[in-house]
Amino acid sequence: MTNEAEEDYLFYSNSPMQRLFNEIDLLNIEASEIDYKKMVLSSGEDGIKQTTRLLSKEVKWRYRKGRNVVGSIFGEQGLGKSMPFIHFSLFIASIFEKPFTVDNIYFDPFSLDDALRDCKPCETFLKDENPRPHGFMSKIVLDSLNDYEEQLRATQNNLLHCSVLPLNKSAHFFQFEALSSDDLRKESIDEPPESFFAILRTLNKIQGRFVWRGTVEFKMPKKDFVDEYNAKKLKHIQEGLQDKGNSAFTGFDEKLIKLFKENENRLIETSKEGFVKPIPSDALLLYLAREFKAKYSTQILRMIASELKSFIKKKYVEHNEKIFAEIQKIRLAELKIKKELVEEQQLKAEKRRNDKEELYKLKLEQEKQKNELKAKALLIKQELLKLKENESLK
Repeated sequence: MTNEAEEDYLFYSNSPMQRLFNEIDLLNIEASEIDYKKMVLSSGEDGIKQTTRLLSKEVKWRYRKGRNVVGSIFGEQGLGKSMPFIHFSLFIASIFEKPFTVDNIYFDPFSLDDALRDCKPCETFLKDENPRPHGFMSKIVLDSLNDYEEQLRATQNNLLHCSVLPLNKSAHFFQFEALSSDDLRKESIDEPPESFFAILRTLNKIQGRFVWRGTVEFKMPKKDFVDEYNAKKLKHIQEGLQDKGNSAFTGFDEKLIKLFKENENRLIETSKEGFVKPIPSDALLLYLAREFKAKYSTQILRMIASELKSFIKKKYVEHNEKIFAEIQKIRLAELKIKKELVEEQQLKAEKRRNDKEELYKLKLEQEKQKNELKAKALLIKQELLKLKENESLK
């Protein structure tokens, strides 16, 4: 471990919540995801009270130790995420001794980004689920929590995040899975629920995945706060419907396209083979920083750069596929020529081998004939000698 990682490990291992969860994980090394869920579901009302008190104790401990609270809640739309996390935000703010108002709730990451750059230490912010997600912005919603986390820890600012999908890539400690308000207690249909429930999930460091830890009860915030929140949310939706051009959510894809069309030659580079690709990330980030000046933070610029690179790659995918096909065609033609040359050389080599074999056979035949002639000549010579001997005896 690095010194920083070791310090973090020791810090979180000593927190009331992590200390307990580490003990549970060590005692249940081979436990499955289902086993953890069974433990939570079998704990009943007492389990809910214990986990809720433990969460309260953890927040207080973090404030005393100079740390912050960063967490998320996920679940289907309408399941109940905003109200419980407003209650959680109000509780955190009371511990960190800084007020939490409706002004601390944001629906778009651009506004949140501006607020976080100008915030005071120990303030609490809620990034609520965007009621009208659009294109690129939906990606920023999912990425923003992870990007802000290190920045917020230094100033002891707290950030809570509501989303449809779990932010498993984020290293934040608190992750909640929303439950319907009547999953554990039946409420009157005509009256708003008094409480909301959510499953606390944290990282099992041994298994390397998020597991269920317990059910937490969140109270319904006071009516005046809820009314003010609903008014802000409604205004946000209406402004987007009335004037999409002025919305931080809508039209951003179009802005990227316009930016690209006006500066295409600066944003792409062509390889010697003819492939078109975005300029390197550092160069693209520098260009965007100059283009937008101080309007966005580095985190947002990185997200814009990533989306712009994806757009460029998609735009030139057909072009690059054609280049690739042409290159493959040339390579196949070259391979065909090489194959034909190899086959021709093989045929020539085979012919040379056959010619050598024929020549060798011919030489053998000639040698055989030569030997046969010698044998015949010797036989004739021997017969002549015999005739001479016979004549001399007469």
